[in-house]
Parts: sequence; C-alpha cells; structure tokens
Amino acid sequence: MTARRIVHIDTLDADLVSVRCPDWCNGEFHQVGGYRTDITHTSDDTELTVDTDRGPVLLLGLSLESRPFTERPPGTGVFVNVEIGGDNYPHDVAGLERLADQIAALPDRIREQARQLAALQAEEGEL
Repeated sequence: MTARRIVHIDTLDADLVSVRCPDWCNGEFHQVGGYRTDITHTSDDTELTVDTDRGPVLLLGLSLESRPFTERPPGTGVFVNVEIGGDNYPHDVAGLERLADQIAALPDRIREQARQLAALQAEEGEL
C-alpha cells in the first residue's frame, strides 16, 4: 500500500488547507484560489466515444469525484460524474446502473430508425 499524497491548497476563506488525496485522484486542483468547499478530487476521464464519418465523437465522459468539504448534494463521498451533452451529472451506484440500463435500450431505437430509413429508401427507389 502506498502512502497517500497530501496537497496544500490556498483558499480564500480558510487560508492553506491540507488535503489527503485518494489513490485515484489525478492531483489536478482547479480550486486554487477558490473556497474550501470547492476543493474536489477527480480521476482521469474515461471517454466513451463513437466513430463517425467526421471522426470520433464523445458520447459520455466518466470520472470519479469527491468533494471532501461540501455541504451540498451529492455529499462528501465518492461518486461518478457523468458528462452528457456538455453538462455534468453526479451518479451513485444505483444511478450508474439505471444509466447503463437506459443506454442498453438505445440500440433497439436506433435499429428501428434504420428499418424506417431502409423502407423509405426502398419506396423512393420504386418511384
């Protein structure tokens, strides 16, 4: 087991704050010069992409996160921040499972659109 890193972050309201970083924390602190409650641990991003004719496109970005001094939801525990459509949404385990179930249903909807497109193209070909 490795020793946890301790970082020191200068804040507007609590001066210098010492924080132990979890092993998964990437050590990037964008809160320097902010408030103590803004201190956030984040992991490196996991990007879920699809290939398009214009190159890969981000569908979802996932990262571990915790906010050790927050008083707002989702609390001080670790969660996964999911980037969807340019916005971030915190998820717990149950929320990630629901998201996965919703995503698992999408291929059927996409295939239905493909069948509809094929039918329309076939009709156009008969004209």
